[in-house]
Amino acid sequence: MSPSKRSRIKLVLTFCFAVIAMALFACEDGKGISEYPEPASSPDLSGDEVTYPDDKTDEISLPHGDTDAGDSPPSPWQPASGDDKLIRGEAFINQNQILVLESFPPQFMLTIEGALPTPCHELRVEILDPDKQDRIYVEVYSLSEPDEICVQVLESFDESVPLKGFPSGEYSVWVNGEEVGEINPP
Repeated sequence: MSPSKRSRIKLVLTFCFAVIAMALFACEDGKGISEYPEPASSPDLSGDEVTYPDDKTDEISLPHGDTDAGDSPPSPWQPASGDDKLIRGEAFINQNQILVLESFPPQFMLTIEGALPTPCHELRVEILDPDKQDRIYVEVYSLSEPDEICVQVLESFDESVPLKGFPSGEYSVWVNGEEVGEINPP
């Protein structure tokens, strides 16, 4: 092989390695993967109560002033401190429905399936207090770092959001401005 052909091959290989490295680290923000939170466990919906495999005993705050004595860990979709430093974006909802769990008193679960704009976006679900017309508005959106560079591909999500802590009554549930169904907490 001639020297000029070898130098072209080296140049092409160097370019290929650079492209592969950029693709592998597209969502990396320099902090290291180990600093990202562990994904939350999925709830076990087979019994009378929603249970989680983790044994967390810390008290967490829930919407509407409820507190939970540790029977479930905080969900990754709950608004968190520091969210105000992130950019709010869209979450694309493909399907949502309200499930009534077989328990006494009845428990209500909102299931939401959809996609985030990129794998670097984080899902957020905010449940607002009922309005005067007994409507519960649920806002589903995404958050991302302002200057983060990320691969442009949709990231699917499938979340179950408990609807609890509401006074007795009949409520209609609205997700991002569209009515999903009704719940009747005792």
